Amino acid sequence: MVSAGRYIVLEKVGRGGMGEVWRARDAVLKRDVAIKVMPSGSRPALKEYFEREALAMARVKSEHVVEIHDVGRLEGEDTSSFLVMELVEPGTTLAALKSELATDPVRAVRLFVQATEGLAAIHRRGIVHRDVKPANLLVAHRHETGRSVLKVADFGVALYPEDPADAQPAVGTMGYAAPEQMRLETVDARADVYALGVTMYEVLTGRRPHTRDEIVAWWRERHAPEGYLQPLPEPVPACERNAQVPEELARVVHACLAHAIERRPRSMGALRFSLEDVLQRVLGVPLAERSGPPCNEAAVDARKQLADLAEAMVVDGTILDSERTFLVERALALGIAPEAAGPLVEELFAEAWRRRRSEAATVLANE
Repeated sequence: MVSAGRYIVLEKVGRGGMGEVWRARDAVLKRDVAIKVMPSGSRPALKEYFEREALAMARVKSEHVVEIHDVGRLEGEDTSSFLVMELVEPGTTLAALKSELATDPVRAVRLFVQATEGLAAIHRRGIVHRDVKPANLLVAHRHETGRSVLKVADFGVALYPEDPADAQPAVGTMGYAAPEQMRLETVDARADVYALGVTMYEVLTGRRPHTRDEIVAWWRERHAPEGYLQPLPEPVPACERNAQVPEELARVVHACLAHAIERRPRSMGALRFSLEDVLQRVLGVPLAERSGPPCNEAAVDARKQLADLAEAMVVDGTILDSERTFLVERALALGIAPEAAGPLVEELFAEAWRRRRSEAATVLANE
């Protein structure tokens, strides 16, 4: 029994290593929800991951992250933990859409941009997801707006800012985990950049950039002299595996897959503006058809877009010239007067950095 009958369980909608997911009706708030129940008799480590998932989901607020509503334990003989989450409906995963998206790069890139938005919100809380893959990216179609909305899910192996530097309770999923993650080294947001790069490559080409045999062979060499310095083989560019993938998009994906951390996009904000640049300049999608919902007033809408981009780009208080130039160009394209674009961009970067420092201070104070 779940919460003394508050939730009326209707049907099972999924199953994974972290538990079963059921569709249920919240009898109090009169809405359908998803309930994730930990397997009965789970080992202590799985219970820890389950609780960490609830904590991570509760910390992040974003349209592109699955929202958590409640937690608890089953009543009766089985006292397994459960999470009550937002029901993504009608929903599927990015994994199920691979064949469709491989022939529709515009739709694919729009969803990739939304993935960067959700992951940027996670990173702003100091959390590294560590298990980004197509199966953990849910896609819902909003009939009222005609939009597809992507949401990041499954935070069971997330890494928190308060975790010790050497904390590594799990390494994610082979084939998606970054090289430094596989080596059990300290990771940061760029590990998620790598995993999203693998995800984009797979969605666009139907296969991952490295085969299991390549990864296993690389892993076995880890004890060889300077074995840790040996990179994985260079993947075949996505545009060579799928002729419908523009070369510019293939280059963005390839940059995410760099073995050396410093060669990858430094943040989800940096990756987002590269993807949006491809969307606008290469694929010819106007700014008015971006992934986010429109506001009623053009000026408010423009400022909100620019503020979201600025916040996603802020990492350590240092703004790259390429990021500043991109945001000024985006401001001009959104109708901001040329003499006002530069000052507005600087103002938004400053506001984003103040918010980042304030959020970090709040997190530390509450822990």
